[in-house]
Amino acid sequence: MKVIAQMVGIGVSHHSYGFLVAHAGAQKTHSLHQHENHLKERTMNKPIHSVFDSAQLTLFTGTDRYYRLSRLCVITDGVKYMADVAGAYWLVDAAASYLLELGTADWFVLVRLVACDGAAVLTLEDGNGGVRAQQMIPCTDFPIAQQLIYAVWDGANWVLMLPSEY
Repeated sequence: MKVIAQMVGIGVSHHSYGFLVAHAGAQKTHSLHQHENHLKERTMNKPIHSVFDSAQLTLFTGTDRYYRLSRLCVITDGVKYMADVAGAYWLVDAAASYLLELGTADWFVLVRLVACDGAAVLTLEDGNGGVRAQQMIPCTDFPIAQQLIYAVWDGANWVLMLPSEY
């Protein structure tokens, strides 16, 4: 039986809430309503960090696990925490998109987000101050003024990590 997987985004990142799967030719499919109920049940059974605490980011040293972001990008425990709690999967998705465009000639890229007054600038640098890519973000509610993410090419994947995880 052929299986078709479709990413579902209900106002949240698809990375944290998985897939809606429907079998081709099958009578029974999951409705959006059923999926929303499933999300509510999962959320109710897990502790939720309602307030982002940037001081928690420095507590991440190394990682226990890598989380697949795309075919060539993974994130560490610390970046996943930041994305989950700060609602910043858009940030890691944007960084990953630029990394795939830039290629792997440089094994290290510094991803810098500077937020001010509800807007931000996302910059990818070579680590020596040279700008590789830059994007203006006209509207964001990112909770801190600046966030750094290190992106390191390990020969097979871009690994996005917090500076304390390097």
